[in-house]
Amino acid sequence: AQNPIKIFDFFMAVPNGLASSGNLIFFILIVGGALQVIQATGAIDIGLKNLIKKFAGKENLLLIAILLTFGLLSSEEFLAFMPLIYMVCLGLGFDSLIAAFLVLGSSSIGYCGGMTNAYTVGVSQTIAELPMFSGIGYRAVAFIVFEIVSMIWLCTYANKIRKNPEKSLMYEI
Repeated sequence: AQNPIKIFDFFMAVPNGLASSGNLIFFILIVGGALQVIQATGAIDIGLKNLIKKFAGKENLLLIAILLTFGLLSSEEFLAFMPLIYMVCLGLGFDSLIAAFLVLGSSSIGYCGGMTNAYTVGVSQTIAELPMFSGIGYRAVAFIVFEIVSMIWLCTYANKIRKNPEKSLMYEI
């Protein structure tokens, strides 16, 4: 029977995968470490309290701004901001599902729309031998539709949770 990979390649798969993801891993560790240092000074707590005060009564505006920003800048590096977004969401009276959606959902929307992501546009279109940014009109429309649908769901769910936290899908977890 033929083996698709050699035994040495099998054992090198994990180290090679870690090496190829080194930039992302390093970035997450650096941002996480920096946030921990800043957290130790108390600056994050003060900043979050000020942000929460500033957006009191306008919480949906902040959610939409984060969703739109992370969607336009779609990148897996936003995972490093998950703890910060989580703290903001809890401070505003939301649940962890909203925080997860703001980070993971918005970057997924950005990938699906694919207007500004270097990998989904630049690398992929080069490999496929397509003109750079061809189809950007279609991707822009898709991005806008995904953003609008997500904003509607996000604000509807956020308002429901703020009024009655027991309706959270994460309430008992």
